[in-house]
Amino acid sequence: MDQQYAPFAMYSCATMAFVSLGLFAALVIEIARNEVPKERMSILRSVATPFNICLELMAFSLILIFASESAVLIILNDKSQQNQLIIRQAFRSWGIALFKLTYLHYSYVRTYPIIEQEFPRAVWPVWVFMGASTVVTVIPTLCRTLRIWIPLEILLTIKNHASVSTYVSLSLMDFIFLVTFIKHLQFTKTEGESLDKHFAIISKFGIVAVILFSSLTVWDIIFVNTNSEVYLILVEFHFVVIFVILGSMKIALRILKNSKAQEQQRIRDLFTKELSARRTILMSQDTVVIDDKEVDPA
Repeated sequence: MDQQYAPFAMYSCATMAFVSLGLFAALVIEIARNEVPKERMSILRSVATPFNICLELMAFSLILIFASESAVLIILNDKSQQNQLIIRQAFRSWGIALFKLTYLHYSYVRTYPIIEQEFPRAVWPVWVFMGASTVVTVIPTLCRTLRIWIPLEILLTIKNHASVSTYVSLSLMDFIFLVTFIKHLQFTKTEGESLDKHFAIISKFGIVAVILFSSLTVWDIIFVNTNSEVYLILVEFHFVVIFVILGSMKIALRILKNSKAQEQQRIRDLFTKELSARRTILMSQDTVVIDDKEVDPA
């Protein structure tokens, strides 16, 4: 990275660390306001859903990524601390791996019910590919961590190749999930059923997320070949955009759920009013008939 842009990049990453902290706080507030049950139910069961856990870990990983990236940039500008560079790069690598893994599992949890219902034969291959993608995602981080104690160049080479493979495998996995949704929507339309707004929202946001995540492969290839922090920072900023998209999808789904609940409540209230009106009419029609009695003259 050009030295004249290094301070700007460092301050930008430090700022994004605080922005990520704000996103994490916003997510917690969103969950607390809308998903903590008012009745006597298990709060853990209601709040600690797979979707929420993945999003929370994504937000936490963004904090770790940008905080460690700032630390890496500081060391790159201060040659006296070069011995700390590998350690901070390892922390950054763990943050990136955590984001990738949570993104992968978020997509899997989001799509698995449809795969199980509509494409039961694909459940096993998808599960195997999911496991393989998880392993590939962890390899670059393990190589970065091992280089703290074993400074071999081959570990860096393995890390670079595995990093590119990670984005390719995750993009393919995400593409499979997206095709599953599109096929499901097409099948629903062909059968003449009404379009499920829930799946429509997931598909729309999912398409944007898939496109963005697929573009990360290009940036990572450039980073591996140039070793320029600029391209890695671009990847990290893409992570933020992807998180915002997934967070927006969560809010859109929550709004849809609330609107459905309000509509159901409106129908129940209308039914109650109609039932009450009918009872009132029936009660008004109930009359007491008194027979006139003929009185004989005395």
